[in-house]
Amino acid sequence: LAGEAERMPLGDASVDLLTVAFGLRNATQLEVALAEIRRVLKPGGRFVCLEFSRPAAWLAPVYDLYSFLVIPRLGAVVAREPQAYQYLVESIRRFPDQGDFAAMMRRAGFDDVHWENVSFGIACLHFGTKPEMGAGDRTRALPPSPSPGEGERERSPRGIGSALSPSPSPREGATDLSAFGGKVSA
Repeated sequence: LAGEAERMPLGDASVDLLTVAFGLRNATQLEVALAEIRRVLKPGGRFVCLEFSRPAAWLAPVYDLYSFLVIPRLGAVVAREPQAYQYLVESIRRFPDQGDFAAMMRRAGFDDVHWENVSFGIACLHFGTKPEMGAGDRTRALPPSPSPGEGERERSPRGIGSALSPSPSPREGATDLSAFGGKVSA
């Protein structure tokens, strides 16, 4: 399956779970991509995005030096493509931080929006659920914005996998779409 994040070749409400890893930052219209993800998810469907993000404050200065000095040079030596690795660093910097991306997901209409930092925030797992809609509901008010400091959840003792556990009402024939090099199965 090939397509663009802003225009997926999937029907409305056809996917139970949509995951993307290290690719959403390349979408040219992030808000449109989030609306498209919500469109293809079934009510109660889950969205999980693994993306580079902002590291913890104590790590940021070292990470910035590494990003701008080491990564492009390493790309020049190993892959002979320093421009591609410079683009990588720049695309990471342009992607919204954890709180801003969570706010974008809420504006796009996702519920239960939260995130879990990975490697002290160098990467981040973002989670959201398409709201269940009642009979006849065609519109739904967006959830309120969080107060400062809300949004991040601590890892449970069971780890990241617990956040991906089956929903309370699992569906038969679930469709799993990995928007970054994955496949669709029914």
